[in-house]
Amino acid sequence: MFDSARILEPLDEERDKLERLDAYRSPAELRVALAAAAAVVEQTLRRLLRQDATAPDELRLIALSAEQLPYDRLIPALTKSNRISLALAGEAHELRRTAERAASGDVRAADADAACAVLDRLRREIVALSAAESTSQTGGTAASGIGTASRLDWQEEPAVVKPPDGRPERRRLWLYAAAAVVLVLAVWVVWPRGSPMAAGIEAFPDRLGVAEREFLTVLGDEPENVTARLYLGRIYRLQARYEEAAEMLRLAADAAPADADVRRELGYLFLDLDRPTSAVEQFRRAQQADPENDLNWIGLIRALRIAGDPEADVVLSRAPADVRAVFLSNPPSGTD
Repeated sequence: MFDSARILEPLDEERDKLERLDAYRSPAELRVALAAAAAVVEQTLRRLLRQDATAPDELRLIALSAEQLPYDRLIPALTKSNRISLALAGEAHELRRTAERAASGDVRAADADAACAVLDRLRREIVALSAAESTSQTGGTAASGIGTASRLDWQEEPAVVKPPDGRPERRRLWLYAAAAVVLVLAVWVVWPRGSPMAAGIEAFPDRLGVAEREFLTVLGDEPENVTARLYLGRIYRLQARYEEAAEMLRLAADAAPADADVRRELGYLFLDLDRPTSAVEQFRRAQQADPENDLNWIGLIRALRIAGDPEADVVLSRAPADVRAVFLSNPPSGTD
């Protein structure tokens, strides 16, 4: 039984400390609040993994132990099962680093805003996941659950929903893994290892601070580099630095109006900003520019559904088979 109230208890138990993120009166108080926020996020994610019926038993058994399951293994375990979005994963990692930096004496006013954004996203995702689980248990379709959590769990990668016999899922997992290998090889060929571009791509999304520094270095040498601007837009969005993300992506779109990756990232940004109609337009342009990329179809359908546009079903009906399978297959049964 998925108990969202139980999972979210750490946020309620530390409410007084977390409220200091908005009402701190000194850098010292903000340091305490940031430390509390990082600890609360970790404990909440550990409780989420403990209740994840799709996770391996060996992980669920040690989910609450920081010694047996270090933080750097906790986040991948949750993203692998699509329990949290890549956006939340990136923000949680960054919050931990922020709390460590603050503890050493480097405290910034923007840290409070970023921490509040992480806590808000965490609560919303778990509430949405609970609603999706309830729909599944009462016989609803996977598409209904996805609609509830639409803006939360689809950031850069589509969820891989396991059909009843498991065979299509293994095929898609293999395809995504192969695509990742091709991407890495392409990075090494196009950008030599050790170059700022290659270093930035390698650091993304696990070390956002390092990736940001490397991509800014690229822009220092090549101010019109669209790829660097695209990645910086992604980094700023993951950190809830929305104005910076918007400006970086605007410049990228000005330089490359037909770039599908840039348009798709703008779509994700508009979804994060609760502007689904604007997101639809960006995903539509991405899909038109690159109709072979499933992510563009998925983003368009999700944005249409969030906007309440009946065209979503029309687009879904003509989407590639793998895209339809993501939306129409039965959700995982909880057993492997």
